[in-house]
Amino acid sequence: MRFILPSVLSAFAAAVVLTWLVRKAAQRCGILDCPDGVRKLHRAPIPLLGGVGVFGAWILGVAVGAFFCNPESNPTDGASSAMPESSFSITGGFGPSLFLAASVVLVTGIVDDAVNLRPRWKLLGQTVAASILVAGGLAVERLWLFGFTVDLGWLGLVFSVVWLVGSMNSINMLDGLDGLASTLGLVISLTLAWMAWLSGNPSLGLISLALAGALAGFLVFNFPPASIYLGDSGSMLIGLLIGAVAIKGSFKGPATAALAAPLAVLALPICDGVEVVIRRRLNGRAIFSPDRGHIHHSLLRFGLSGRQILVAICALCAATGSAVLLSLYFRNEPIALAATLAVAIGCAATKLLANREHKKSMESPTLPFPQEAEVPERKAA
Repeated sequence: MRFILPSVLSAFAAAVVLTWLVRKAAQRCGILDCPDGVRKLHRAPIPLLGGVGVFGAWILGVAVGAFFCNPESNPTDGASSAMPESSFSITGGFGPSLFLAASVVLVTGIVDDAVNLRPRWKLLGQTVAASILVAGGLAVERLWLFGFTVDLGWLGLVFSVVWLVGSMNSINMLDGLDGLASTLGLVISLTLAWMAWLSGNPSLGLISLALAGALAGFLVFNFPPASIYLGDSGSMLIGLLIGAVAIKGSFKGPATAALAAPLAVLALPICDGVEVVIRRRLNGRAIFSPDRGHIHHSLLRFGLSGRQILVAICALCAATGSAVLLSLYFRNEPIALAATLAVAIGCAATKLLANREHKKSMESPTLPFPQEAEVPERKAA
């Protein structure tokens, strides 16, 4: 696979250049995330629109990788059912729908970053993007788990849209700490690229590797302390791409998706997002109302610094990704499902303990948490 290095390097270099340009443009246009002293605790306004640079770099990485793709048959061996690179497609099997859907998400995010859209309009843009992918063929008609196949019928269309919208929002909700969403996206995209190699799908591998290269270049400016933020244009783009590739890469047959692998790959953002939605509804709050109840807030209350939280969360995500790869290599789905369950239990326990510690700190002024005011946060749902 000769396209790997050119794709990653070109995406990385393009992300560095484009992010620098976008940062300047956002500053001049006044598209900034300003601190409010309550949730947004960074010390100065920070430019948004980082997703524009990531999108451009991803497109370039895919194009360069396709140019360098080896047209000759080159199946891999081992436990994978690899496919020759002659089956390579620059669209990853999505057709033009993936690039069109990504463009819709990007535009929706840019508008939201600029004028702060109401949640309903942002959700509409996400649904339109997901529907474009489903109309383009990403429709899961059957789910495969433990050897059993469940026919979904027309519900498969609904499932596919809900999965993609959920993936976008789960990453968007976690974008509340410098470098978190971009690093998380980098880890997940590398996992998906390896999944594509094990299943012999170089097209999906290219899409994932180009995204990994683009996010690595963006992290040059986004790693704590960040000088530019992804904004909704970037976090939703990452969620759409990894959600689409995760489902597409898990197909066992025509429109039959193996559920264990994509669930485990996105275990952390899914578990955090589901818990947040349930808690907000139980408290009578709107689903998209911001709060400080995400997993990184919980770790913050334990006294971890921003970089420590970043390392901890991404290490956990890498562990679940490794479990997915092992489950694919040994063809043993319980490995992936066990990792998903462990993450769900771990997230719930961490948040429960953190809330108890927070209540104790509120009751006793001798136990402050000064680190909470030192971690830059942004507009995240």
